[in-house]
Amino acid sequence: MFTLYKSYNFHLLLKKACSIFINKPLKNPLKQEFFIIPNKETEHWINIYIAKKYSIVANIKFLQFNNFILEIFQKVNSRNNLKLEFERYHIIWKIMNIKNVKNFTNFISKSNSKIKLFEIVSYLSKQFEKFLLYRSDWIYEWTTNLKKKEHNLTL
Repeated sequence: MFTLYKSYNFHLLLKKACSIFINKPLKNPLKQEFFIIPNKETEHWINIYIAKKYSIVANIKFLQFNNFILEIFQKVNSRNNLKLEFERYHIIWKIMNIKNVKNFTNFISKSNSKIKLFEIVSYLSKQFEKFLLYRSDWIYEWTTNLKKKEHNLTL
């Protein structure tokens, strides 16, 4: 079951989570409770809060929103490598290995600095990640149009 609690008051959310842990524990103690979090720092603060309250933190899984979506896709599609394919750093290295990237960076900047290239590619990967999350329909249309064009070329 999936229950969503939202609030601008972080401590109120943590109190609610802790009361759920105590009052409604999971039937299977080997299953994990999980939090969808905006960033790794939030995970750190949740661990600190729970450790102070109960002197221990265990069996809690923290997922950022994009990883949560990818896990759902993995369970639906049963593809094990889906998460790896769309992690930001994996995308960065895929873009860095494109042969025409050097021409692209020369167009943007005359210096052939590897750091500059990495910054540009990092920005592109962040934008791609946003497209995956918020405009997946555009990517789907783009890929299906590419497949149609490839199919027409082979005929």
